[in-house]
Amino acid sequence: MGAIRNTLVSTARLAMGALRFCKDGRTPDSAYQSMIRLFCATGGASNDAMSSFLSVVRRPYTFQDARGVLGDFSSEEIDFIGSDIRERGYHVFRQRLQDEMCDELLKFAGSTTCVKRAMDGQGNADTEIPRFPRESPDAVRYEFREQDLINYPLIQKIMADRSIINVAQNYLGSQPIVDVVAMWWNAASARPDKQAAQYWHFDMDRIKWLKFFIYLTDVGPENGAHSFVEGVAPPRWDTG
Repeated sequence: MGAIRNTLVSTARLAMGALRFCKDGRTPDSAYQSMIRLFCATGGASNDAMSSFLSVVRRPYTFQDARGVLGDFSSEEIDFIGSDIRERGYHVFRQRLQDEMCDELLKFAGSTTCVKRAMDGQGNADTEIPRFPRESPDAVRYEFREQDLINYPLIQKIMADRSIINVAQNYLGSQPIVDVVAMWWNAASARPDKQAAQYWHFDMDRIKWLKFFIYLTDVGPENGAHSFVEGVAPPRWDTG
């Protein structure tokens, strides 16, 4: 009975949070935490139900083509990519960003003010520094301010790219919203760092979400490639 009661309470808090969001565009933390609890309790079914509703009220955009930095996709290719993500949890694109674009972004990342994130055990001692000390980093993660990123013309071009938008809305089933634009450096470390999100975890940014990761430097198993557990169903936890 305790699990049923907790589920009902979470559902009520989530519904109240949805009304609050419709009123002022803000989601109370209690509603967000309730969404996570319901996600875990239902194995993701609660988020699927909410996503299905949004796909009805926010229909995908209609474009003449799906041409962009990821390729010039046909509708069949877009469908395949969407199915691959739903089945495996990710998709690796054959086409990469042009070298010139990567070089420009790398130059930006090497010359722009960034925030040195505090490592485990350092509290909230984040520090803003003039640029990433690539030759002698003394922290694990260095992040760039989101406003600096979205003000940069090339990043704006990627945000509005039709190949990316078409892939996103095929997977989501609705109009995509740019929720987070991020860029960071990860430096070598002797052990995983929680503040740098290097422990196993799952994200819950929105009801349904999709992230595009672009590497600007070469990576492999020996120097920090992003690790992903393929095709694992959402966790189903007892919230009682």
